[in-house]
Amino acid sequence: MSIVTLIEGIPRQFVCRTSSSNPRAIINWKLDEQIFPADTNPFEEPGENAGKIVQLTKTIGLDKPLRTYHKKILSCEAKNPETGHIVIDSRQLHIICS
Repeated sequence: MSIVTLIEGIPRQFVCRTSSSNPRAIINWKLDEQIFPADTNPFEEPGENAGKIVQLTKTIGLDKPLRTYHKKILSCEAKNPETGHIVIDSRQLHIICS
């Protein structure tokens, strides 16, 4: 897990992008293991071997102060609905108040 440092008052956009899969992966953002709604619907594009690449964006710091996210774990979870295989990319958020 990586650590990301953010500065209070400066929103930050995170992008989750899958590799090509068939069927397409189902992506969710999570904050401390709870589903965290994305900003938009997933964006799809053609991938290799008739698969799909999916991208999902989340911006934090727009809805409430960044300090409320201090030391929380933001994760992108991609799941293949057919095989059940899950890939998770997580980062701990560290907020600096200026």
